[in-house]
Amino acid sequence: DEFGIRLGLELGEFERRNLTAAFDVPLTEKLKSKWMVSSLQNDGFVESLTLGHSLGGQDDELFRGDLLWEPTDNFSLRFTANYEDKSSTDARIVRFSNLDHPQITRYNVLAGNTDYLARARAVNPAFPASPFTAFFPSDRFSPETHETGYPGGELGKWQTKSDTADDGVRRDLEYYTITMNWDIGENLRFESITSTWEMQRTSNIDYDGSEFTFTVDENRSVDHNITQEFHLTGSNFNDRVTWLAGLYMLEEKKKTRADRWAVWDLPRRPGDINLNAVRNNMSVEACQYLYDWSTTVYNNVLLPTFEGGGPCGLPTTTTNVVGALNSSLWTMALPVSNRSVSRNLDEQKAFFGEVTIGLTEKLNMTPGVRATDDNGTTISDPSPPYIRNDVSGDPVDGDIYAYDAGTDTVTREDPDFGRNTTNKFALQYQLNDDVMLYTS
Repeated sequence: DEFGIRLGLELGEFERRNLTAAFDVPLTEKLKSKWMVSSLQNDGFVESLTLGHSLGGQDDELFRGDLLWEPTDNFSLRFTANYEDKSSTDARIVRFSNLDHPQITRYNVLAGNTDYLARARAVNPAFPASPFTAFFPSDRFSPETHETGYPGGELGKWQTKSDTADDGVRRDLEYYTITMNWDIGENLRFESITSTWEMQRTSNIDYDGSEFTFTVDENRSVDHNITQEFHLTGSNFNDRVTWLAGLYMLEEKKKTRADRWAVWDLPRRPGDINLNAVRNNMSVEACQYLYDWSTTVYNNVLLPTFEGGGPCGLPTTTTNVVGALNSSLWTMALPVSNRSVSRNLDEQKAFFGEVTIGLTEKLNMTPGVRATDDNGTTISDPSPPYIRNDVSGDPVDGDIYAYDAGTDTVTREDPDFGRNTTNKFALQYQLNDDVMLYTS
């Protein structure tokens, strides 16, 4: 009812700057308002030597507004608005547990790590240097270069070489509600609650915590909900009987997209990168170089059995033999880089009501019922038309959530279980002023 201002300020480590301001603003005797703005920021706590700034930071902006109109004693209308823009980055570090993992070996050999080249030249001094170094952002992936706090290594305790996307974790939310209360008569009240909200989310996960792209996942979604609820309440017989009748309606729309880029630095087969045969297979030349390196360094180890065109032929089948060299060191088949989209539409309608009857001054009985009807549809496409070859980048043209009418696009209706009815029966007994017994 009175004008007022409340301010909050927090300062701390990592350039933490939190500011909140709230205002009570009565516009007229019958129209009142509240407003709040807030900014929450910090610069992060893990320094990325690749990006030149810190990760794990926060950049949130919030706005809330509340308007209350009371033109008469028996009628009120309230409008609330909420806007949130939240963003942060994923702070990731690296810990090495298996330096002989084929993926680590492949990266180091092809990127031109001189330590790995020296192992081959110790057996064959004429072994050639890698011709694939241009595909990689660095020539080595090792504890000395990428493990945080490794003794004698390049990274300190709070440092990383992760190149995770700026604002890789985002959530934007808009939420609005309108609430109407109307006292129709002395014993009858009507309430309407209308709400709508839309939320956009992005989560970018750089699993390797380095400037390489071993695996990057990005998940996006847009949610849009509309709800409407009506309440009619009343009382009779000097409040010995009170009742509630209501209707609830929901419409929920959601669209999602998931993308994965796997071992994206490794040389691919020549051809259209949009085709899975190219996208998920290493080039023959890179395969042959890895095979030559492996059989040179491990020249006293048995080889697996090859069929067809040999270790790098197409098509080829490799049969691993116990105790033989692991063909994963050179295999052309790469972890899959894929994409998918889906859309959901769900609708719900529910009727509900209950009656509370005062059987005695201390004993109340409440029967009630809720009848709910649900239906929904899901459309899923595991190969949507817009392909993203720039890691974390938007497609050059078109809707990132688009799907096509291909044979792999599936439309599925939710199972129809009919109307779901839930019954309620409760007894309440007021033993004394401090103790109440309840069962349902």
